[in-house]
Amino acid sequence: MKKSLYILIVILSCVFFSCDDSIKNLLDKQIAGTDMVKLYFYDKTGRLTNKNNIITVQDKEIIAKLLQAISDETAKDNKCGYNGSMEYFKEGKSLLTSEFNSLPECSNIIFRLKDNMYSKKLSAESTVILNKYYEMIESQNKASLK
Repeated sequence: MKKSLYILIVILSCVFFSCDDSIKNLLDKQIAGTDMVKLYFYDKTGRLTNKNNIITVQDKEIIAKLLQAISDETAKDNKCGYNGSMEYFKEGKSLLTSEFNSLPECSNIIFRLKDNMYSKKLSAESTVILNKYYEMIESQNKASLK
């Protein structure tokens, strides 16, 4: 009897530890091979109203950093709303769409994976990248008003 229980525990342990289905691992599999990222920045009302507020990123180094945007750390409840969305593509096919808030006090990203919604903190490096793009869009929009 003890031997059977020992064997069962060993088998279950092997199964449990060999199946690492953390959210980060599932996410990494979902967005593997991303060759383009589209960033959609919202206006102050939370809407995408201007096609100039869409940035297509095809630079491999920036894509690599944006692929690491979603940390493993769960975000607190977002009471700030979202100031943009990010869509990952591979060969023209959308792999994942997410919404983010890149403000330091509200830095988070939400996405759906395997029919579940997740809210994670944005990585510090991706927050910097997103805010630089946002500032670039803001200055272009202000210049076009003059």
